[in-house]
Amino acid sequence: MEAEPATPEEPTGRRQQEAPAPAEVTEPAAATAEADESAPATPGKAEEQGREAAESAPADRPYAAPPAPAAVVFRVPTTALLAVALLALCMSPVGLASPALLVIFVVPVALAVWLLRTRTRADAEGLTVRTLFGRRLIPWSRVTSLRLTEKSAVRAVVDGDGEVTLPAVRVRHLPLLAAVSGGRIADPRQPHPGE
Repeated sequence: MEAEPATPEEPTGRRQQEAPAPAEVTEPAAATAEADESAPATPGKAEEQGREAAESAPADRPYAAPPAPAAVVFRVPTTALLAVALLALCMSPVGLASPALLVIFVVPVALAVWLLRTRTRADAEGLTVRTLFGRRLIPWSRVTSLRLTEKSAVRAVVDGDGEVTLPAVRVRHLPLLAAVSGGRIADPRQPHPGE
């Protein structure tokens, strides 16, 4: 993921005040897709930048990863709407056969609304979980841990409220979630202090 600078310089030397846009992470639309969402869109450019950074770093200091974005949004990709459109197209011979059967088009419309609405946003303040019918803000101070389900879903264990499912967040997103949390959630790639 490439992030744009939050305050680009103008030709006059003054800086514009712009808030950085949150990075977006999307789930693959099909179960057979194995693309990694954390990979940059232009791999050749990213590899070249990584080599330049490694070559310009002093020999006694290891290469440091770029800082985490200020906010990240986990959601189902909008390309999944193509499957919803195909479903509506396949349902149209049955739905258009009789005016009473038009009600079956509620299914693709509901799926489309669910795809566009459901997401999890993580920033320095906490987690914002948005579902089909509501939105919930969970500050990092209330998140005691994360629980992983058998289907690679992630749930936040909230003190006093049980568990909250984090839509579109998967096990592979935990390092990014740990970076955005500012260390409040442990990165599973890093060894524990007692090991």
